[in-house]
Amino acid sequence: MNASTTITTRRYDGRPQRHLHGYAQAILPVAGRMAVDVQGRSFEAAPDRALLIGPHAVHDFEADASARFVVLDIGKADLVGRFFTEPLASRAIDAQAAGYIAFLATAPMGSQRLAQSPSAAALALELLESSSIDTKRTARQAGLDDIYRRLCADTAGQLTNTDLADTLYLSTRAFQRAFKARFGRSPKQVQIEARLSEAAARLASGTASVGLIAEAVGYGDASTFIKRFMARYGDTPQRYRQRVRKAL
Repeated sequence: MNASTTITTRRYDGRPQRHLHGYAQAILPVAGRMAVDVQGRSFEAAPDRALLIGPHAVHDFEADASARFVVLDIGKADLVGRFFTEPLASRAIDAQAAGYIAFLATAPMGSQRLAQSPSAAALALELLESSSIDTKRTARQAGLDDIYRRLCADTAGQLTNTDLADTLYLSTRAFQRAFKARFGRSPKQVQIEARLSEAAARLASGTASVGLIAEAVGYGDASTFIKRFMARYGDTPQRYRQRVRKAL
């Protein structure tokens, strides 16, 4: 791998092209868009989205004829190892990263010191990484909030931690840790609370038997349901029903 680093501004002619090179490459859009495909995986570089292409990755691409990009050719092994862990990846561009890209686009690249500066390239990559971490964090929080709402509505107890973790592309253990860190309770605790609240509402307003209500809120074993109900409400389901109805 060529160990050099170069920073250039480039335009492309709008025609489909295919490239292969031994160094990694970061495509930082200044204006316009570029579609890139590597091994069937496709992303688009746009003003809010940069692309990272790993070394030795055959990539097909097509850019707007009027598009302009800052391109980082990265041969330095430590930068490649830190930032280019996939053949093709997409990174969000926040305001700070966009400002730095604009600076690189207007800087006098005739200056060899900047055009071949590993530290200037590293700063651009670090800003992209930081921006993407913030974006991922925000998206994950929104995903956890949605899962919390789904658990509260899951009065039949059908959702599993594995299924919920998969929606966030997390392992089950990582999902449980993230959920508890955000809400102070485990997914199971939230789910049980929702099921018991539903059971309490049915006991207060309906005539169904305790066994049928237990089944409706996902308990095949009525004794487990009664035990959990007593722990939550301090009464058996039957006594709870009598107490609540007397109070009405």
